Amino acid sequence: MISRRWWIFLFALMLLSIFGISLGADLQLLPLSRIRIPSYDKFGHFFLYGILAFLLHLALQIRAWNIARVRVPIAFFIVTALCVLDEVQQMFVSSRAADVSDFVADVLGILAFLALANLWGHKATAKSLDKDT
Repeated sequence: MISRRWWIFLFALMLLSIFGISLGADLQLLPLSRIRIPSYDKFGHFFLYGILAFLLHLALQIRAWNIARVRVPIAFFIVTALCVLDEVQQMFVSSRAADVSDFVADVLGILAFLALANLWGHKATAKSLDKDT
């Protein structure tokens, strides 16, 4: 079973990577005009923020809040807030533009990867219980 410290380290590394990509885009250091894949940025949003949510959810040991009888992962709120901050900061950069479809891709990625993290966490728990018996 992977330790909590390892998940925290991976989350921090991923967060720094996303920050670097965002900063590179803000400063126009990334050769984005050369990418010929349609909607590549939506895939980027989906996977980058999805992986971030996956790592944070496991770092938080799959903790969730009960809201109206629904368990909502704490990682969902934190990573969604980061996505909102990313889109808002783009409104203040002349070379970038905030886009609702980017935010939708972020949230879909978060939800998909949180589901994967739940599966991963339940498998890991089952394996550790098997070792104890």
